[in-house]
Amino acid sequence: MTPLEIKNLTTKEMIELRENLNTEIAFREDVSEDIIRRTQIREAKQDNGIRNYPEGALAYSITRNP
Repeated sequence: MTPLEIKNLTTKEMIELRENLNTEIAFREDVSEDIIRRTQIREAKQDNGIRNYPEGALAYSITRNP
């Protein structure tokens, strides 16, 4: 919508447009927050931390008989 088209709107139409835009902006912010949260959860699940021992070493040390 061009500035000229906006100037040709009535006050009531401009208020309605503003309300619709605010609703759409709020919706998009909620969606982006949800995407960010899901991405952080996915990354946290993939991050196993730093491991300085071979896979299975801890299980071996717990189950072996000295």
